[in-house]
Amino acid sequence: MRSALLQAIATGLLFTAAVGVWNTLIAQLWLALGTSPESAGLGTKLIALALFGSWIAYERQRPELGVSRPTNSRAVWSIVPLVAFVFALNFEQAMFVHVAPVFVAGALVSASWEEFAFRGVLMGLLSRYGAAASAWISSLGFGLLHAVQPDLQTAVLSVFLTTGLGLSLAALRLGTGSLWPPLVAHGIINASASAAVGAHPAAQSPALWVPLLLGTYFLAYGAFLLSLLPPEAAADEDG
Repeated sequence: MRSALLQAIATGLLFTAAVGVWNTLIAQLWLALGTSPESAGLGTKLIALALFGSWIAYERQRPELGVSRPTNSRAVWSIVPLVAFVFALNFEQAMFVHVAPVFVAGALVSASWEEFAFRGVLMGLLSRYGAAASAWISSLGFGLLHAVQPDLQTAVLSVFLTTGLGLSLAALRLGTGSLWPPLVAHGIINASASAAVGAHPAAQSPALWVPLLLGTYFLAYGAFLLSLLPPEAAADEDG
């Protein structure tokens, strides 16, 4: 059991490291070609989307990737509490006015490739180790991918927040039996957060309590959704 868990953790960490290194190299290549940092970031995300989108399309017959329709349509409603909390925090700040389309476009591209990579490919690779392991380890990898920040405090908060978000999205993926509900939820969350930043650049440095509150909520909600998984669903993932 311990050996299997260590293998699962190693798989998650290696996958995350490979994605991080790849993204860094591609971003540096864009910058070397004279593009702006914003264009380099968007270009890197588009390449990642193409890469993992092609992987998902090529392996679409593998059920553990979750590229089929939701098998539990009622569980899709789990999206609502997830996105509503983010809307509540961002709405007053952004009011969804005067938002540059590039912010929303980048947010949607980012959400798409990250879902294909972490809730699609990585959770598929980890499915042999069980539903709980695939959810928690893929979420930790997703969090660590966001660790590159200007200072230690921001890095810790970023990892905490995105690990929590990853757990909620992974639980939604397992509960619905499909990759598409977490992709939609992630896109909405990214777009609303980017709307806040686009409307008020100062939102790029939120108060300390915001990521702490969001991360705690996401972790709690993800753990709650995992606890609702029926035994047969967990058994299917384990198999």
